[in-house]
Amino acid sequence: MKPFYSFRHTARGASHVERDVPCEDASGAFTAADGGFHIIAVADGHGDPRCFRSRTGAELAVSVAMDFLREVAEEKQSAADAARERFFHDMFTNPRYRQLEFRRWADVILSRWADAVRRDYDRNPPAPGELDMLPESLRTPEALPHIYGTTLMAALYLPPALLLLQQGDGRCEVFYADGSMDQPVPWDSRCEGNVTTSLCDPDAALSFRSRLLDLRETPVIACYLGTDGVEDAFRDTYSGLGESHTLMGGVHTFYKALSCEAASRTPEAFEAYLSETLPAFSARGQYGYGGSWDDVSVAGIVCPEALDAFADVWRTDVRRYGLEEGLFWKGDELRSGARKHEILSKRLTEARHRLDAVREEYSMYHEELAFLMVNRTTLEKTPGNHAEEMERLNVEIRQRERLQAACEGSLKVRKRELTEAEEAFSDYDAKYQAVKAERRQLLSELLALSNGDSVNGTVV
Repeated sequence: MKPFYSFRHTARGASHVERDVPCEDASGAFTAADGGFHIIAVADGHGDPRCFRSRTGAELAVSVAMDFLREVAEEKQSAADAARERFFHDMFTNPRYRQLEFRRWADVILSRWADAVRRDYDRNPPAPGELDMLPESLRTPEALPHIYGTTLMAALYLPPALLLLQQGDGRCEVFYADGSMDQPVPWDSRCEGNVTTSLCDPDAALSFRSRLLDLRETPVIACYLGTDGVEDAFRDTYSGLGESHTLMGGVHTFYKALSCEAASRTPEAFEAYLSETLPAFSARGQYGYGGSWDDVSVAGIVCPEALDAFADVWRTDVRRYGLEEGLFWKGDELRSGARKHEILSKRLTEARHRLDAVREEYSMYHEELAFLMVNRTTLEKTPGNHAEEMERLNVEIRQRERLQAACEGSLKVRKRELTEAEEAFSDYDAKYQAVKAERRQLLSELLALSNGDSVNGTVV
């Protein structure tokens, strides 16, 4: 059997950093000393102010789930062969048995979490005023878990089975030995947007979802658990947008990229990679166009050697998705900037027209003044008394001089307006044209990538 290992990493969300609030996610990973089983778990404490101890709730949920699944794994490993084989046989073939077993697991985890929450509450009672924000219905002993509200996802890789358990939102992504992938845990339609089911719900035990995979029939080469800080960073999480942006296309791409990194790095280097990239992912997303700004937790059980066989194909998929994402955002930037570009262009044209009009007016007054000056000079040289005519010419000359002086002031204003309009348009147009060039480059790269795939016989 090719070697697997488990990992986990939790990153504080960009919004939490900005607001100076703690991370409310938690994660865990464990690999048995002999490599016989692996356990991972993630939990996402609720951001609701009424769940003011959700960080602790998430940490306790991960701890309880990890401990319980380790007990299960060690019990099955130490059991007699017949008992072990009977357990897996019943799990694989008897839906009723499987349902009851997973329900038992959910009940144990939930009850242990509730006990842990009670102990924490007793050791560290809320400060005066902390409970004041809660409605009366949530101040009863029965409602105590609410302030610790959290989701939970857990996976136990115990050959010949992968056992998955989930309460609330987040996604489980599984990669199979043929390079395909899916999200095998049934989805709860109540978990949409900022709404999720929770361990603190009165019907929490009934809201657990589970899935059992037979590794003999569908060998698994990677299993990932991620809180909603991953999926909320992608536009296509809840709807297909075309091309590679199919439903959940972004989430699939995220884990393809993660698989490529896991395949090419040592476990230690991979952990360093996660430490560096997950905080940036929260703020900017996978391609720099905006992240979820939420806490991000990822845990996984991976077989690097098996993943490496598909790494080249997945890198191409990741690149294609990124190019399509870039095309969308550059196009969106052009669409949103087109109106301003049009306004600045119109303002520049109008400024030129206004300056031309003032120049034309100034030229007219200049010519009229010159004509009047010539007439006055001629009149001065003409014999006879022309006082009345001379006074009329002087009045008109003074009037034209005033109009010409006013035009000179308008010329300064119009020239300044034109300069400002030219600078504003030039600066914005340079950026606008740069975005156009970037979009053309992205399109060129995408076409080249698609043509390369076509040449290589890959379906695009």
